[in-house]
Amino acid sequence: FSRAENRFMLSDYDTLQIAENNYMVYRNEPFLSPKTLLQQCFIEPGSLYRVDDVSRTYTNFNQIECLKYVNIRFLDVSVQEPSLDVYIVLSPNPYHVFSIDVEGTNTAGDLGAALLGSYMHQNIFGGGEVFNINARGAYEALSASFSNDYWEYGGELQLAFPDLLFFPDKKTSKTRSASSTTFSLNYDNLARPEFWRTTAALSMEYAWQNPRVRQNFNPIDFAYTHMPEERIDSAFKANYLKEGSYLRYSYEDQFIVSSSYGISYSSIPTGLDKDNRRYYTLRANVESAGNLLYLAYKQLGRPDDEGQYNIGKIPFSQYLKAELEATRHIPLTENMRLAARAGVGVAYPYGNSKILPFEKRFYSGGANSVRGWSVRRLGPGSFRSPLSGIDFMNQSGDVKLDLNLELRHKWFWLLEGAYFIDAGNIWTLRNYDNQPGGQFHWNHFYEEIACSVGMGIRLNFNFFLIRIDGGMKVYDPSGLTSEERWRIKHIDSWNDFAAHIAIGYPF
Repeated sequence: FSRAENRFMLSDYDTLQIAENNYMVYRNEPFLSPKTLLQQCFIEPGSLYRVDDVSRTYTNFNQIECLKYVNIRFLDVSVQEPSLDVYIVLSPNPYHVFSIDVEGTNTAGDLGAALLGSYMHQNIFGGGEVFNINARGAYEALSASFSNDYWEYGGELQLAFPDLLFFPDKKTSKTRSASSTTFSLNYDNLARPEFWRTTAALSMEYAWQNPRVRQNFNPIDFAYTHMPEERIDSAFKANYLKEGSYLRYSYEDQFIVSSSYGISYSSIPTGLDKDNRRYYTLRANVESAGNLLYLAYKQLGRPDDEGQYNIGKIPFSQYLKAELEATRHIPLTENMRLAARAGVGVAYPYGNSKILPFEKRFYSGGANSVRGWSVRRLGPGSFRSPLSGIDFMNQSGDVKLDLNLELRHKWFWLLEGAYFIDAGNIWTLRNYDNQPGGQFHWNHFYEEIACSVGMGIRLNFNFFLIRIDGGMKVYDPSGLTSEERWRIKHIDSWNDFAAHIAIGYPF
């Protein structure tokens, strides 16, 4: 046990008492405020020594971006007195960080590139607050569309505080560590052959964790989407957005006011090596939008001709969305392990919404889903687009299922290999004329679960991983006959294969 006097060593050498039995030792001007030091420290003067308090203190200080080095030392006060002095040594990182990244993309053979730039101030107010500016521009040539380009540009402003703002002092709850409050402002402009879309969003997020559980709560998230009708392609409008088409609601201006809560659990505490350990993870997320607005407008407002309530002239979205995912990792040998994932999601529009907003719908295929299909090229259900070769239909739905099994093998140097089998699909909850076969039915949804197999090569740098995965279709539920559905029996074109380049493991 200890009667500790905490000393925060900020690269020496003047001393300032910041609280009873707490001292700050620094050189020149201290770079972290006394308030921040006390908030992040779980080691209390006069308390018993607890390994958990030391671990959480390390976790808290390590989350502060402006700190490069954290070391906690305990020294005996004397042989006669059973107490310890605690020295917490903190060294700073550079405050200003600039980065520029170039990305290459390949979507079903369509090549593109993206340029990303960012600036980060890692201690803007002197309390470990991080200010971030991100900018992004992307271009992709679409070989099979009515026009021949796709481009996007946007930016984000983000301000993060290493504490739960507007909450009681974190010291009142020892279960909350590594906490943060983040404010974000986003702008994105997207031009596709079919349409132009501009999105602006403002959000606030709380996040906190202990060694096994991470939680995040978004009390408020505003998003506004503007889609000028005059910029919608006339051929696309004639085919898909005619009167009565459900897709029409996805290509109108939308206003979303939502809240969400997410939680994830790992059976291995944060910071421990997971490569040769058996462990599992669980993740759940729930999001709702428009409920309070709907109740208020129902009492005070009047619906428009289509029965919707509007903010200005824009209907607000109302929906409930939930996701659940579980993963399992089993080491087989020193260099080989088995990884499995099962994930399901359901989203339901109601009240003021006839269909989910485009950004909130599920999609399948791509580098982290069923890898025999390119992103947004699978489903819903057994639906088969008459223009499947043209990048018009962004296939999406209200229900999603993902099942993945992957054998990972360390080869040599930084190289790893993987062999995988993926299954899954998306479905709609309602029957839409534009997507025959897309609705979810309990009595035969299992017949519409797509399947693919493949292998991948990974370059593992420990702090990040680059992977190239190639998938081949085994079972395609959109086939009209049994022979067409079982693609593995007659692989006859490159359309039965998909390649993906991504960062990080798929799960």
